[in-house]
Amino acid sequence: MLAAASGLVFWFDSTSHAYVRLGWWVAILLLMLWRLFYSYTWCVKSKQGELGTSSDLLRFRIGALLTASLWAFYCIYFYSDSDLYQLCISMVIVATLAGGASTVLSGDLLLATLYPQILLVPYSLLLVLSGTSEHQLLGVLGLIFAGIIFFTAHKAARFTLDSIRLRYQHTLLLKNMQSEVESRTDKIIELSQLDSLTKLLNRPAFIEAASKQIKHTAKNKHLSVFFIDLDSFKPVNDNFGHHVGDTLLKQLASRLKENFGTNALICRWGGDEFIILSKTTNKKQVEIIANKINTLIESTFIFDGYKIDLKASIGVSIYPNHSQSIEELISFADVSMYENKHTQKTDYVLFSKDLAEKVQRDFALSSAIRRVVPLTLCINLSLILEMVNATLWRPCCAGNIKEKRFPLMCLSL
Repeated sequence: MLAAASGLVFWFDSTSHAYVRLGWWVAILLLMLWRLFYSYTWCVKSKQGELGTSSDLLRFRIGALLTASLWAFYCIYFYSDSDLYQLCISMVIVATLAGGASTVLSGDLLLATLYPQILLVPYSLLLVLSGTSEHQLLGVLGLIFAGIIFFTAHKAARFTLDSIRLRYQHTLLLKNMQSEVESRTDKIIELSQLDSLTKLLNRPAFIEAASKQIKHTAKNKHLSVFFIDLDSFKPVNDNFGHHVGDTLLKQLASRLKENFGTNALICRWGGDEFIILSKTTNKKQVEIIANKINTLIESTFIFDGYKIDLKASIGVSIYPNHSQSIEELISFADVSMYENKHTQKTDYVLFSKDLAEKVQRDFALSSAIRRVVPLTLCINLSLILEMVNATLWRPCCAGNIKEKRFPLMCLSL
């Protein structure tokens, strides 16, 4: 546009109205610089994620309409000083600007239709009313082209607006889909990793997370597994109902998360059993954590008019002293917890080699008893049946052989 304006002002040799032509050119230059500046600022804001405002649109419309008005002013003001060649050049320039505007400005229906008309219609009417046949022909062509541009610009603007609307809807749909996918992904993660009642880690998620933590823990560092079982939880369910028991478990989970959540892994192992994996440095720290767990559990649970007191049995195993496998550590802590439940002599029981041997002896003894008891019962039952048979057989020997009975002989055999 600036090149076309410079060509009209400086290419043709014309001494009349030289200062007006130069002033017009300066006005075009300043207007373009002003529009360029605001276009740059708008681009910067759009890259920062800011949306255009109504003032931005108004400023753009004013700049475009002022540009069209300056071109129309030039064509009309310098009409009397221009020959046919200059008139044709002026018509070609404004027609080109009008044709380009119908596409470039199609995002704004008002500008897309009004801008070309300001450029073409006043100048074309002046040519039609000039009284010169060549000028009239050029003016008629300008009016025809203005009419074509009007309908083309209107159609292009409608198409562009529909495209923008569809793109916005598409973007909005993608955002909604992305939000929905993220929401469903979070739900899937929650269902796959968290216990549905307490929102603590479930078994698989805890084992996976604990295995990773053990893998990244140096051999000279210690981790402790606290296996917790509520001693009197079953009577709560039996006496008050499962909804009370569920509420109690959720309150206990909340207490554990508030006190250990940032420094430990907490899992609901199942039912009324919980596991905590925590970093520890020595036995004293293990004792402190175990005492804290007992304090949290023994503090009265109050909700919905209920006041419930609980106690817990706690077993502890330590990495890497007892094992480097999370499964074995959990098993050892479980064994220690049952020892604590049966003895109730201390607040917790720490797994040891002696405890493992004791458990093995008890298991072997119980297995032997289970094998011996059925055999003993069978032997005793056989002896009893033999005695009964002998008792029933002797009275029959004194009588007729036909009167003999063998009621339990088959059973003894």
